Amino acid sequence: PAFDGKKCAGVDSAWDTCVNKTCQSFTDSRAGECAVWDGLQIRYGTHKWQPFQAQEESSQCKQTCQSSYSREVVTIDVHVQDGTPCSYTGNNSNICRDGKCLTVGCDGELNSTKREDMCGVCGGDGSTCKVVEGTLTKRPKSEKEYLAVITLPSGSRNIHVEETSRSDQFFALVDPMYGSFGLGGDAKQSAALQFVYAGAMFEYTRSTGSLNESIVSPGPLKTDVQVMLYANSVMQDASVLFRYSVPQDDFTFEMNKFAWKFKTWSPCSVTCGTGEQTIQHACVDKDSGQETADSSCGFLKAPRQDTVRCTREECGLTSYNYAMSNDFEACDAQCGKEGLQTQKFFCERAEQVSGDYTRVEMEFCAHLPPPSIVRQCRGPPCTGSVTFEWRVSETWSVCPCGENNTQTRNVTCQKVTSTVTSEGKVDTVEEADVMSCEDLPDKPGTSRACSGLPCEPVYRWTVTESYGPCDAACGQTGTQTRELVCLEVNLGERAGQDTHVPQPVPHNLCLDTQKPPEKTRACTGDPCPTPVTYFQWAVSDAWSACPCGEGNTQSRHVTCEKVVSQPEASGGGRTVERADSDSCGHLVERPAGSRPCDGPPCKPIYRWETMKKYGLCNAPCGKTGKQVKRLICKKAVLSKKDGRVTEVTARVHGRFCRKLKRPRAQTRACLGDPCPTTR
Repeated sequence: PAFDGKKCAGVDSAWDTCVNKTCQSFTDSRAGECAVWDGLQIRYGTHKWQPFQAQEESSQCKQTCQSSYSREVVTIDVHVQDGTPCSYTGNNSNICRDGKCLTVGCDGELNSTKREDMCGVCGGDGSTCKVVEGTLTKRPKSEKEYLAVITLPSGSRNIHVEETSRSDQFFALVDPMYGSFGLGGDAKQSAALQFVYAGAMFEYTRSTGSLNESIVSPGPLKTDVQVMLYANSVMQDASVLFRYSVPQDDFTFEMNKFAWKFKTWSPCSVTCGTGEQTIQHACVDKDSGQETADSSCGFLKAPRQDTVRCTREECGLTSYNYAMSNDFEACDAQCGKEGLQTQKFFCERAEQVSGDYTRVEMEFCAHLPPPSIVRQCRGPPCTGSVTFEWRVSETWSVCPCGENNTQTRNVTCQKVTSTVTSEGKVDTVEEADVMSCEDLPDKPGTSRACSGLPCEPVYRWTVTESYGPCDAACGQTGTQTRELVCLEVNLGERAGQDTHVPQPVPHNLCLDTQKPPEKTRACTGDPCPTPVTYFQWAVSDAWSACPCGEGNTQSRHVTCEKVVSQPEASGGGRTVERADSDSCGHLVERPAGSRPCDGPPCKPIYRWETMKKYGLCNAPCGKTGKQVKRLICKKAVLSKKDGRVTEVTARVHGRFCRKLKRPRAQTRACLGDPCPTTR
């Protein structure tokens, strides 16, 4: 275009979305933008600004920050960096560009409908993650210290941590790598609030009324977060319930809960000469200190397998063998019945030189196959005759409605002990294990076919997994109640099937049935709409007139305005008032208040001027008269040079001023010249 050419056809630039799968660490760009506010006068006083989510959908891509001191949330009319996620909740794959939120799928495609499942897998079916949950009891070891509760790994979702009982401890969140607190730092309990930490939105609730202290977050966490408890001066236990979901191959919980601990050394590998002993470890629960199965530590690095030398007596001088004891193990038979008992053995060392035999620990014979010798035996005599018999219930269960059904009765085994006394035979009956009656012939039947009455519909209330709306006002804490559904529960029986499939029906069919107890949970109302205050430069539409001549300057008014914008929920609208110029000092650029200009050629100006000197006195000699200052017509032309304006005047003929009002002539008294004298 600079040389009479034409612009190229098409757009000047092109862009597209993409997914970067090589990121090894997380950086919250909103946090960096909010950190810049720390040095600006966004609000009165000193603040430390942290990232937050815009309260209005139209402002999702504007810089929104929360004061860590006052917890005020402020949105300014400055766009976030292109590529920044629109929010910390909902569809995290939507990104901002040029201040607008674009719909982007988790596959990085614009306008794609692909979403991450509950496990964080793009387009997944929710089958690749697991729920980690449990209850921990923490006991402070000293006053005023932080206790580690659990580490939430990066990628955790659906997080819920709650104290199950009231205590004087309170929750804190800390970055395990850098030790920086996101909640409950400086040994101070935070107020109930919503906040952003580790790239996710959190909600913290303090213990109030029927609610226990809790921390919830939909996730996903972008970094590891450690949940801590701060122990106050009262040394009492704190019970904590936790639940979160992670990929199935994440074993952070197991790796933090269990540890290898030295247990003992193995027996020497030889019975004579020089051998080895190996260190042996046990897997223990860090919280209780109790030993547990080695499989619990299967996700940890294997412990050291240190070995040491061990020395036994010189080989060839001794030998070890099992020696038969005079005792047998106890007979395994019941009273009055036949059974078996095992011969006892012990380990014996034989001295080859002296021929002496010494009883030693059994470990010295561990390399030998253990002997096994048994003999028949009879159990101890019974104190009375014992028999077993089936006991049958006289009543059958009610036959379900419909045909081809089954009704049952109880059939149990009972032990009858008969004892003969001086008063006669006494039977003692007690319930026995079913196996004791298995040898009895003809076990009574426990079920039979039946046909019940025609089925009538049966309705009942059932509690669903869904919660109703939160009853709290904006910014307040309230409760949500699980929703109820009315079900017809006997359709399958009426159809003659083995299983029944409950079907939902209108609620009015359950009006005569008792509702189950309500199940509620704590909730927080939507954030209250707050006015947004910001400052802006205002300029007048019109410039001042350019003076005549070249190299001049014209100006316009530039003022700082304070704008208070009311939220839509409060009726909308805004108020504008003039503010001090310093209030707009943080804005990027102040509009120009002047600019150079060239005016039209200046026209000459004509005017009457009074001469500086008086004219001649009109009095005769020796008499009194008047002197008058004459009026002259002058032409004035403006001239500008080097930025300075000067006026050039010249005397002209009086006809140029004849249309102008003549000023009043200035006069004064005077005395004529002295008269000549004659002699």
